[in-house]
Amino acid sequence: MKLTGLVDLSAEIHKFDFKSNISYLNLKETNLFTRDTTAIVKGVIELDLEGNTFDDITGIANFKNVRYTNQKEEHYFEKFTVTSSLKDSIKTIDIASKDIAQGFIKGRFS
Repeated sequence: MKLTGLVDLSAEIHKFDFKSNISYLNLKETNLFTRDTTAIVKGVIELDLEGNTFDDITGIANFKNVRYTNQKEEHYFEKFTVTSSLKDSIKTIDIASKDIAQGFIKGRFS
């Protein structure tokens, strides 16, 4: 994996501002994703996010030429963007992709 940019875990609110070209990432071995017995990711990921948990992360994540392989099949996504914002305790998560779906969810949730 090649990573260019910043990952700052020293600040009170963690910051992620980087581009990563992932040739092979086994999510199962990192314990980030344990549902599948095989969880391999390849592709380009660009993050401009800040936050400490999935509940408070805000920013934008771009994914390009992503290939996800599990024990049953392989999925390929040309491009998708996930944007997360939080205003007055209202969270909005927007997904934009021709490959997956387009839409958003908005409200108070975790």
